[in-house]
Amino acid sequence: MDGARRFTIRVDLWVMPLLAAFGVFGERRTVTLGDEAMRVRFGFWDRSFPRARIFGARRVGGNLLWGLGWLGDFFRYLVVNGSLDGMVEIRFNTPQSYRLLGIPGRCAVLRLSMDDPDALIAALGS
Repeated sequence: MDGARRFTIRVDLWVMPLLAAFGVFGERRTVTLGDEAMRVRFGFWDRSFPRARIFGARRVGGNLLWGLGWLGDFFRYLVVNGSLDGMVEIRFNTPQSYRLLGIPGRCAVLRLSMDDPDALIAALGS
């Protein structure tokens, strides 16, 4: 992605050893925002979403029910996080497809834990 901006997904220190077993370390915990797409890479999970489908982003509080890692209800929500802090909620104007453990799902809302949530929100607004 030319001219893309990269943001780091927040992972709490105590969770790092657990998520490392699933490839979550180094450059494998990023959101890359380009002109055409937003790529979310968290361990072995990697998915791009069309930027034109994003219609809103805001900070939200974390919720213990979301757990940590990858969690989707396969119909509306997808959570990709390594922390309950720094949560950003991204809304799509049409549900987006994804796969978790090979199971297909769709999400209208994506929640991410970010090291710098305000920077991601500002970049999505531009």
